[in-house]
Amino acid sequence: MLDVSKMTLEQYVETFMKGGSMYQPAASKSKSIAFSYKLPDGKKVCKTLVVKDEADAEKKKREFLTNVYLGFSQPVVVKSVIPSVIPQKEEKCMVTVRDAVSSYLPTYKPTVTKSTYEAKKGDLNRICKVIGNQIVCDLDADQIQDMVNQISIKKDGTLSAPKTVKTTIISLKSLLKYCRKKKWISREDLELLTDDIKIPTAIKDSMHEQEVKASKFLEYDELGDILCLLVDNPYYFYLIRIAVLTGMRPQELLGLKKSDLYRDKHYIEVSTAVKRTEKHSDYDRSVEIGVPKNKYSRRKVPATDEVFGYFDKLENVVIASGGRRNSVRTGNEGLVVVDRNGNVPDVHSLGTNLVRYMERHGAEKFITLGMPRHCYQDYLDGLDAREDDVEKAVGHVLMGMGNKAYKNNENYLIRLLPLVEELGKNIENAYQSSLKKMELRA
Repeated sequence: MLDVSKMTLEQYVETFMKGGSMYQPAASKSKSIAFSYKLPDGKKVCKTLVVKDEADAEKKKREFLTNVYLGFSQPVVVKSVIPSVIPQKEEKCMVTVRDAVSSYLPTYKPTVTKSTYEAKKGDLNRICKVIGNQIVCDLDADQIQDMVNQISIKKDGTLSAPKTVKTTIISLKSLLKYCRKKKWISREDLELLTDDIKIPTAIKDSMHEQEVKASKFLEYDELGDILCLLVDNPYYFYLIRIAVLTGMRPQELLGLKKSDLYRDKHYIEVSTAVKRTEKHSDYDRSVEIGVPKNKYSRRKVPATDEVFGYFDKLENVVIASGGRRNSVRTGNEGLVVVDRNGNVPDVHSLGTNLVRYMERHGAEKFITLGMPRHCYQDYLDGLDAREDDVEKAVGHVLMGMGNKAYKNNENYLIRLLPLVEELGKNIENAYQSSLKKMELRA
């Protein structure tokens, strides 16, 4: 019996080079050669190679047999399964929630406005008060839900505002996503911690939002009384008259440029707003002109001749105070509203001074710079305005409408304009009625 295990390479190849048959398959242009060879265990194996001609057949057959021999004659090298370098045990993440917040906030700050940053910082501070010392990678879903439950109740036992709880949950999710990017928690941990966080039933069922909305609403007669109180301060008087007939945010109204007023087309274009900035010294002002709240805030607001008339009267007030002259020096001559020093008005300071002015004059009902916006929406609702028209006029997001359609659809201006004219008449009637009541009391 032929023992191939004892053959040399030359003997093995020459032995099985002999024999074999070459043929051409019917459906093929190439030729094939069929032959057999043996393995060390005595097993006979048949093999077919595709070749061009006899010379190619001899070459390929010799290469194949050489590879077969080398395959069973060379010792098998077994690679060690033991690594040459023993990997070090991965250290457990020891980053606390407070550490994560300290790392996250500096990266978040440059991406948003100062007011948005301060709001986010406040949310994260509430989180740190409850779970700030917890290790991030040790957090579980029960701790997250317990934290939400705790921040839902104030120290005095009253319920927190639903908006506060919602924004805190949103800020928590943002923080945990940042922790995932830093590889402090796994993707699975992120899903488990952020999935199905529930707002306590007491918060969802509370009437807080309705109460807040009601506190920001003024009946026509209440607004008339307030206007009577402000008539001796024309700066506040005309600002409120404009705000309640346009529904603009205070920072949008105070950030208007003269070029934003389109009298002949009866609209105001909102493209800028006052924003708070960092003070680098005691002499720096903390406000400047920036962009509106979001992309939907860049809009056109319907404005009647009455509104533009109030703008003209406000301009006379600004000129009389010396503000317009000083605005040339400060570079703010293009703004509609400036203070007596020609500077961009500080929304917070102006609002505080407005309330203090009303307190000094014995007001029974107060108005803030933000309240006219809410009154505007409720007044137009009472005049049967379309809800989506009002929402667009005040710069709210319209669900289900794409950004392009939202931007190009301006039919709301035509539909709202006559309603704003009617609103102006209602407010003027209330104001005149309050004036008569004051005269009778005098």
